[in-house]
Amino acid sequence: MINYKLTFIKTGKCGGSTIKQALEDHDINFDFFHIRVPKYNLFEKYLISLRNPVERFISAFYWRKHLVLDGDQKDRFAGEYDFFQKYATIEDLTQDDITALKRQYVHHIEEDIHFYLGDLVNQLTPENVMGVVCAESLNEDMKRIFNIKIQTHPSHRRFQH
Repeated sequence: MINYKLTFIKTGKCGGSTIKQALEDHDINFDFFHIRVPKYNLFEKYLISLRNPVERFISAFYWRKHLVLDGDQKDRFAGEYDFFQKYATIEDLTQDDITALKRQYVHHIEEDIHFYLGDLVNQLTPENVMGVVCAESLNEDMKRIFNIKIQTHPSHRRFQH
C-alpha cells in the first residue's frame, strides 16, 4: 500500500504514456509533470522516466515531424512546419543546424531531459526517488518497482499485475 504522495515526472519521448497508463490501470494514485518543470517537495516520492538522450532526440524529431507534416499540428508551434520542410531527416542537420535548433522551437526537443530534471537532481535524495523507468528497460523497471508486467503488442497494450 502506498502511503506517500507519488509524483511521476513524465519526460517526453521516454515511454511515459505507457507508464502513466499502467499506473492508472493498477489504481496507483499519482500526480505527474509533463511539459512543466517539476517542483521539489520533501514529502513526495518521485518516479522518473528517462531514455538515452540521443535516442530521445531522434524520437522527438521524427514524432514531431510526423505530427507537423502528416498530422494536424502544422500550425501548433510557429516555425516547426518550415523547419521540417527544410530538414527531412536528422542526417540533413549539420552541427551549425543543431546549434541553430536551440533558437528554433521544436516541441519535445526544447523540453529536453535537463528541462525536467536540471534543478531537481540537486534536491533529490535516494529516499525521495521511488525509481527510474528507462525506455530501454521499461518492462523490467516496472516489474521491479511496481510488480507490474507490461505486455506490448503492435496494435494495443495490455497490463498485468
